Amino acid sequence: MRSPSLPLSRRLLSGFAALFLLSAVVAAPTAAAHDSVGGTADVTITIRSGLSDRDVRASVGDVVRFVNRDDERHRMRSRSGPAEFDTGNLEPGEAFQVRLSVAGTYAFADERDRDAVAYRGRILVGGSGGSGSSDAGAAGGGTAGTAPASASVTIGDRVFQPAAITVAAGGSVTFRNADGDTHTATSAGSGGIDSGSLDPGATYEKRFTTAGTFAFLCVFHSDMRGEIRVVAAAAAAPPASSPAVPQVPQATPSPTTSPAPAIPGDAGGEPAPTVAPVRIVDFAFDADPLEIAAGDSVEWTNTGVAPHTVTASDGTFDSEMLDPGATFQQTFETPGTYAYLCAIHPEMQGSIKVVAATTGTAPSVAPAAPAAPVSGGGAAPEPSVTPTTDAAPTAANAAASTGVGGLGGIVLAVTFVSVAVALFAAAIRGTNRAPG
Repeated sequence: MRSPSLPLSRRLLSGFAALFLLSAVVAAPTAAAHDSVGGTADVTITIRSGLSDRDVRASVGDVVRFVNRDDERHRMRSRSGPAEFDTGNLEPGEAFQVRLSVAGTYAFADERDRDAVAYRGRILVGGSGGSGSSDAGAAGGGTAGTAPASASVTIGDRVFQPAAITVAAGGSVTFRNADGDTHTATSAGSGGIDSGSLDPGATYEKRFTTAGTFAFLCVFHSDMRGEIRVVAAAAAAPPASSPAVPQVPQATPSPTTSPAPAIPGDAGGEPAPTVAPVRIVDFAFDADPLEIAAGDSVEWTNTGVAPHTVTASDGTFDSEMLDPGATFQQTFETPGTYAYLCAIHPEMQGSIKVVAATTGTAPSVAPAAPAAPVSGGGAAPEPSVTPTTDAAPTAANAAASTGVGGLGGIVLAVTFVSVAVALFAAAIRGTNRAPG
């Protein structure tokens, strides 16, 4: 006869086994992706057809971020070094962060394909003092004796990594675009940085021969900025007065004063057209909105470090590419509001309001009255003067010479009539006295 407790013990044993298997599944390494640390990443490694940087430098305590931009799953794991880390399975678009608190070299590889060389890398963690630096001198101040002779900047996920770096004078910095978009590394002034457009996977190397601080940005993405500090061989940090971004010399703006008052009788008294200046800075138009009179012009000057355009929203005018220091002028004849933008940076927008031009006052000096017309519509002929042998002028000539010809003729006519009447009256009287 079987003991009634035997089936119960078997059931209990089966239950313990199930609990053990469940705990093993929960403790599996794939759950490590949920242990990602928080905070802002100091170093970012992008996974896209390989690694954005296979040899990364960081400082003790830095947060390293892995971002999977590939179209398949990856799992980055370090089995050597001062401590191990495991990102767990990273699906496309997922990220994982790990804080490295112990100095040393962390070699890692894709756990899902350990033979793939493109997915192998290492993180060199040095002393504290700045992200992405090999030592304290590379991140902060110091001399060329402590700064590295070369360094690299990785472009990925719309950031420069590291964003601040130090090299010795005579050293070089290599920029590598590990992103899927096109970027640039651009500054202005003497010794500036100009990578041109860097397509995905492209690199650019810049050598720095003199000490100074060189700020740079991506001309396509205004939020992407970085800085390179070049340390002289003998001493110290660059002068504090050196600007972070050397400014392009600004063109002298055209005067914007009111036009001079119209000269009486000059072309109807209309004011002369003016030219209103607008500076293009990174990344804005400094005079917006701007109001001008019809017939006036606007001149844009690019005073920033990035190329820009001045493009009408309706396509009526376009400056094309304006490099730093270049200008563009446009005249506005018709009143209205004209919206424009930078075609490279559409977030840069401006507007021009054109109002009707005001006309000047009428001339204060009245024009001379025209001569009285004569019959026949022709101009009045000058009075003819018949020359005489006498030195004294005739009465008619005297009248003409004094400018009273019309009045003198009337007086003479009246005189002749009076004389004729008197003679006639005398003749009548003589007739009446004759003897019959």
